[in-house]
Amino acid sequence: MEETQQRRHPGLWIRILILVCLSALVAGGGYAAYYLYRQSQVQITPASEYRITGAGDDWEGAAGEWLNGLLAQYQQDYIASKNRLDAWEIGVVQLIEEVSENEAAVQVDFTCTARRSNSQAFDYLLGAWNGNQLHCQLVLIMVRQEDAQEPSVWTYQVPDMMRPAAYDLSQYSQSELKEKEEYDREHVQEIPYEKKQYTYRILDGVCSVSYDGGATWTRVPAALEDLTAVGDGNPYYNQLQEGSYLITPEKTVFVYGAAMQVKVLYSEDQGKSWKTTVLDTDIPGIRAKFCSFPTPQVGYLVLAGSRTMSQEGHTIYKTEDGGATWKVVGNDPSTRILLDARFISEDVGFFSYPQINYESSGQVQEHRLGFYRTQDGGENFELVSLPIDEEHQDVFIEAEAPYFEGSKLVVLVNQGDSGDYMGGRVCAKFVSEDLGATWSYLELVEPMEQEIG
Repeated sequence: MEETQQRRHPGLWIRILILVCLSALVAGGGYAAYYLYRQSQVQITPASEYRITGAGDDWEGAAGEWLNGLLAQYQQDYIASKNRLDAWEIGVVQLIEEVSENEAAVQVDFTCTARRSNSQAFDYLLGAWNGNQLHCQLVLIMVRQEDAQEPSVWTYQVPDMMRPAAYDLSQYSQSELKEKEEYDREHVQEIPYEKKQYTYRILDGVCSVSYDGGATWTRVPAALEDLTAVGDGNPYYNQLQEGSYLITPEKTVFVYGAAMQVKVLYSEDQGKSWKTTVLDTDIPGIRAKFCSFPTPQVGYLVLAGSRTMSQEGHTIYKTEDGGATWKVVGNDPSTRILLDARFISEDVGFFSYPQINYESSGQVQEHRLGFYRTQDGGENFELVSLPIDEEHQDVFIEAEAPYFEGSKLVVLVNQGDSGDYMGGRVCAKFVSEDLGATWSYLELVEPMEQEIG
């Protein structure tokens, strides 16, 4: 009988099934809406504003209690999974420095296990991810205030936190000793000479050259104060400006001078005899000097100075008699700060500047290397295009002076002073077989450490 009724009314069961499904969807949607609402109500107090009250006057104990409270916020009900911590473990807690009665630096080592790895919610902890574990080592700059009504009750807050290395650097940077040590180390302390066949050294206030890898030395007949003088910035008494000298069997040249007058000291017999040429210039504060001799008789000298902010003037000189006389042959193609300059033939030369940013309506549209080439001895220049892929255009930003490796011309493009890609030292290497008219990418290289003697 029932079978007969089911066959007669099949639509009834379908309607019942639809009602059940709709009820489930409504219930599920309602729960999802409720869950999202509760999730939106979750509040996380930023570390710089988070505080604890009731801790004793023990800095290390308070640091552990503060960190536990801060991290416990990430275990609240309904918190998004990208912000959730499943667990954490606090290791070493150590008082580094008690600045005053109410301020101290405490180092804390701890590990967090997050629901999701690499979550940006925990970037401020400055840790290192290993899977979904975040390993952290922080110095907490803690301040506290005692309750006026209850002297044994303290409120702690952490207005700043940093890695231990950054804390050490900040402390050292605040001392006058750091400035003196830094100046002495960079500008005065002896730097071992570069151990190669043709090299120079500065020892006991005297500059000497060697043509046999340091086995014997010949004194350069100029005072160290003159060789290192600059018209802009502090002089280095332990090294010469890169590019201001040339040491080869056929030609040895030292260019020096700081204002309105430059001297070119040169030898053509490996230091047995020397000649000096004086150039009067119109540059009042000479910052840098770049000399190159493509042949023993033809040479170029580029002077940079009169700096104002990121601009300066440049003048190109040329000699065709080995350095006895010089004439102005042009001004280089930009007024930006000159990084490097070199002529690799009697007509072809290269000039390097900081990266050029082309802008339109205030928005940066394109970045280009400030790398120029001349093929007529400095009269005209064109911007060189190197095939750097788009991903690395903002990584490799400063071209160095090209040099020959066999018959091929090579240029290295470095990351500038602030580069941190693969450690910051890696350069992009390009080669040319037509004196720099066209270039092809070769490889990434890390410059060899200087071998010293």
